Amino acid sequence: MYSMNATNLRIFCRFCTARRSVYRPRYCRMHYPLRTLLALALIVIGLDMQRLAAQPAQMPHSTDSLARGNQSLALERRFAWLVSNALLFRPLRAHVLEPRVGAVFQTENFAEQSRTLRLDIGTSVDVVEFPFDLAANPVELRVGADFFTYTRLRSEANFRFPVETSDYFFGVNSSFAWQYSHELHALARLRVAHISSHLVDGTPNFTQTFVYSREFIDLVAAVQWKSLRFYAGGAVLFHTIPDRFGVFTPQIGMDVDTPFAQFGAMELRFCAGYDAKLPIVDKRPVFTQSAQAGVRVGAQGKPGLLLGLYWFQGQSMHGMFFQCRDSYIGAGFQIDL
Repeated sequence: MYSMNATNLRIFCRFCTARRSVYRPRYCRMHYPLRTLLALALIVIGLDMQRLAAQPAQMPHSTDSLARGNQSLALERRFAWLVSNALLFRPLRAHVLEPRVGAVFQTENFAEQSRTLRLDIGTSVDVVEFPFDLAANPVELRVGADFFTYTRLRSEANFRFPVETSDYFFGVNSSFAWQYSHELHALARLRVAHISSHLVDGTPNFTQTFVYSREFIDLVAAVQWKSLRFYAGGAVLFHTIPDRFGVFTPQIGMDVDTPFAQFGAMELRFCAGYDAKLPIVDKRPVFTQSAQAGVRVGAQGKPGLLLGLYWFQGQSMHGMFFQCRDSYIGAGFQIDL
């Protein structure tokens, strides 16, 4: 029988060892946490679908059943697969680690001679939907997936953009919404994710690379009143290479999304947001803040085009440059979800 001795364990868990690092290698307690969670989610979904398929078909609700549903503790469970409408938890407008498809032309350190381009490619999708009818206050729960990349390119003459670094983000998420009234909603989102960063050959010191990998749990709770949304939460880090980050990163912020003009089915919306975090790097807090404001063009409830301005100050969002502080303003566009 094959035995997992110390040597084989180092090979098996090579992504849990900080190569080319001055820090002592350590083993992660959960070799493949995301794979385990995904497998459990698929098992639960499969069992649920099998149970629903075994149940006899039911007719739509009659007037009597709707009357009975008005009881305070009456719950009716439904199940929907591959949700096609908008995300239940709208991406945080100013937070950098959110699903985006677009580009931002950055002027770093407010100096005209230092310009970079950030290219975001990724999306988030709600896969399974569990709406609940609780008296007059509907509750909805969804489970989905996230897949993003964040790439930094250097702007040079003759329209050349050498790629310096790229960050890869993927994971699963669960979102929650409770409609207290027509204007007031309570929202929450839980993400279990992995992010890694890699140097690309457009970096001058391309050979001086190292392993950067993080797994974390991210929870955000929000209150939305009309077009305003206020949120607070944080991320808990349960595995990291290198081991130079604090376990908990608090986060607060707000955003606004309100229409100001409409032309048939097309509408113009003013979108803005502010986000603040306090990550710990080398046992020191690094206050990081970002903001975004722009105009969104598109039909309500469907993807649209956002033209906006960006501002960022604090710890670099790119793992390969986590020791650097970025300060820039930028202008760009994105396909808004």
